[in-house]
Amino acid sequence: MEPWVGNKFLLGRKIGSGSFREIYLRPLTQYKALVDQGKLQYDPYQETIASELENLVKKLEQYNKVMEEYHVSLSKWEEIREHERCRILVKEAEVKKEGGAMASVKKWPSRIFENLMSWLIMLV
Repeated sequence: MEPWVGNKFLLGRKIGSGSFREIYLRPLTQYKALVDQGKLQYDPYQETIASELENLVKKLEQYNKVMEEYHVSLSKWEEIREHERCRILVKEAEVKKEGGAMASVKKWPSRIFENLMSWLIMLV
């Protein structure tokens, strides 16, 4: 089955395949080849359409490359985030183990007082 773009334009025949994608004959190249073979009569409007379609295909290929790089970067970021989250959880567990379960709760009154004082100072 040959690929279509927008259900209107046939992308072209397959001329090879690589490790990442299949390679198709470009629309403008295909159009010029058909004109040279005498199968189509030259039409500047059709040539413009083929050229614009080729530009769109190039942009789509570039977009796909960028999206692949984005997904690789995103998965690396998620791994780093998960590692940091685990590290923080272990650190918090060690602090609670050393100071007891109430160690973090004992800090609340001083934080509330400091926040209240800073808020009052801003009002003055």
